[in-house]
Amino acid sequence: QPAASKTTDSQRNAAMLYGNAEQALKVLEEMETKGFRPDWKTGAKEMLVPEALEGYAFSADEQRYRRAAEDFTAAKLRLESGANIPPAEIKQQARIYMLRPGQDSATGQDAVSARRQALDGMRKRSAGALDDQQPQTSGGGKKPVDQMTEEEIDAELGGQ
Repeated sequence: QPAASKTTDSQRNAAMLYGNAEQALKVLEEMETKGFRPDWKTGAKEMLVPEALEGYAFSADEQRYRRAAEDFTAAKLRLESGANIPPAEIKQQARIYMLRPGQDSATGQDAVSARRQALDGMRKRSAGALDDQQPQTSGGGKKPVDQMTEEEIDAELGGQ
């Protein structure tokens, strides 16, 4: 008979949010590894296009990247605050973790490192709730994303 779970509701909630953030991070890393980078046109559209028209103005890749960025950020902020986060706050905070139009490679690498650190913090807050789960890996059965070095991250992103 399996032992009773000693995890708290808070730990289980953290594990769920960690899973959401990890899944979003996989999408971001997959796209970045394949060469996707937001460009000046993406930046201009973010500033000028009304939300109701975003589906028409942004390419499929731009929409997918933006959605993953917002999903990652929302999971992180939700874990920190425990409350619903206004969409404008999610978009503002996503700037910390995502590649931005015109960023140099060092700033882009800082964003990649920041989101990995954030994901690691979320994993730690999940404590025992993740112990029974197998570590999930980055695309293609590679090393678990939370166990990669900075050099491996850089290689995954194509040496950006």
